[in-house]
Amino acid sequence: VATTTVAGIVNIWLPEGDIPVEGATVTVFGTQISATSDASGLFTLENVPTGDIFFTTMADGHWGFADSYYVPEQTSEPIRLMLLPDDYVIARANALERTVSPADGMLEIQFYLGAAGGETGSIGAPSDAPFTIALDGQPVEQAGVIANEHGSGMLIFSSVKTDDGPIAVDVAGVSGVTSCVVDDAEGTTFPIIAKTITIADSYCKQAP
Repeated sequence: VATTTVAGIVNIWLPEGDIPVEGATVTVFGTQISATSDASGLFTLENVPTGDIFFTTMADGHWGFADSYYVPEQTSEPIRLMLLPDDYVIARANALERTVSPADGMLEIQFYLGAAGGETGSIGAPSDAPFTIALDGQPVEQAGVIANEHGSGMLIFSSVKTDDGPIAVDVAGVSGVTSCVVDDAEGTTFPIIAKTITIADSYCKQAP
């Protein structure tokens, strides 16, 4: 298997802007390949297999992320990995009157570039009822996505048990309006990791 070097940056994601994170652990999922971010949030991973790879990001006091990137054999652009502060996640769980356990994972279906609003998704494991994010940044418990002016939106499933993963993800557009597909190879499953938000990217277009 061909390998290469991957560089990137770890940021805390907040609506008011990104904040670089020092001391975050970045790992190629399912391997011992890992690195720690420096004072500028930068990291470098050596001997990363090429192809579609899940990277996990973790740090004390934060919820981590698991996100898939295509790693080419040639040098690629730095990848951007994220974290969310515990208090940010807890505040949104409280707004939904639910509890999130650090022993469980979450899965976020991210709809990109073409969502009209109302798109739905499902995951291959039990979870709390899905929620989306309103345009004011507040969580709303409903099955359909609220899309912004760029055609993007998200659908999040919390309290997914780690022993349920890896799991399948399916998406659906709005009948007669949009069609959506998960942007990964057919049959791809998604890891569920404690205190980690796994991202499944989905792209939508106008229905034929």
